[in-house]
Amino acid sequence: MNFLPKIETHVDFVGQSLAEKIYWTVITLSAAAGFIFGYAFQMFSITVLSTLSGFALSCLLILPPWPYLRRHPIKWLKHQPAGGGSHKKKKN
Repeated sequence: MNFLPKIETHVDFVGQSLAEKIYWTVITLSAAAGFIFGYAFQMFSITVLSTLSGFALSCLLILPPWPYLRRHPIKWLKHQPAGGGSHKKKKN
C-alpha cells in the first residue's frame, strides 16, 4: 500500500479543458456514426451500442490522470506573511 501516495491524481486547468473537448468529440462522433449505421441497417441497437462504446472510450481516455492532461502545472505564488510590512503605503 506504499505505492498509493506516489500516484498522481490531479489534472491541471488546461488538461481539464482538453479532457472536456475530447469527451464531447468522442461522444458526438460515436453517436453520429451509430445513428447513421443504425438507420442504414434499421437496428436501433447499433445506435445504442455505438454511443455506449464511445462513452467507454472517452472514459478510458480522460478519467485517469494521464500525463498529457498534466503538461501545464500551476505556478503558485510564494508565501508572504500577513502584515509583514512588505507593502508600502502611498502618500496622497
